Amino acid sequence: KTAYERAERRVGSEMCIRDRTFSRFYEHFSKLMKVSSECRLLVALSGGCDSVALLHLCQKLKRKFGTDIYAVHVNHGLRKASSMEELFVKDLCKERKIDLEVFYPLRNQVKGESIEMWARGVRYEAYEFARKKFNCNWVLTAHHGNDQVETILMHLDAGCSVEGLQGIPTQNKYILRPLLIFSQTSIEKYVKDNDLNFVEDKSNWDLSIQRNFVRHEIVNLSLIHISEPTRRYAISYAV
Repeated sequence: KTAYERAERRVGSEMCIRDRTFSRFYEHFSKLMKVSSECRLLVALSGGCDSVALLHLCQKLKRKFGTDIYAVHVNHGLRKASSMEELFVKDLCKERKIDLEVFYPLRNQVKGESIEMWARGVRYEAYEFARKKFNCNWVLTAHHGNDQVETILMHLDAGCSVEGLQGIPTQNKYILRPLLIFSQTSIEKYVKDNDLNFVEDKSNWDLSIQRNFVRHEIVNLSLIHISEPTRRYAISYAV
């Protein structure tokens, strides 16, 4: 075969992989809700790898079904990089013609409340505000399979009951987490294959935060030694 034919075959193979990811996403998503032009989806968009992948997949839903897509970004104002991340998200949504709501929470921590718990609370406050503003049916977050494994391990470490082993629910009222069936590795590959830009939150490497320690020192080091099919099975079992 000529070099052109080999290159053409390689490009075709990469397109099949990308479409396979969307097919898995759509198959799982359609089990959670009926996808149609009447759907109004709000994507929680931090600007990181996972949420950018989720937005891209949702845009494919829009092209296929006419589904309306909106986005919400929370600027916690906790890091110098927060403004840069906000600017990235604004530019991304402008480029893709997606209506965006940027939420600026007040720093009103309750005594004894950790920064992580406060940030989580204001994110859900932002989701509710933007959902009502855009009249959306569902809010989508980019939690993936590795997050699920991390959560279960953290619950075990805290001495949880059997119910705690359920981890992150796929659905919680109007909030859906359609990426739970995907590993972090498969999401990163999807982003790379589609040449998607994103920003990386350097605080995710702060090992003094429990979840980061579990992620980098336990989950990632364990999953890196097993194949993708086995990794996918382990994550689906956790879900």
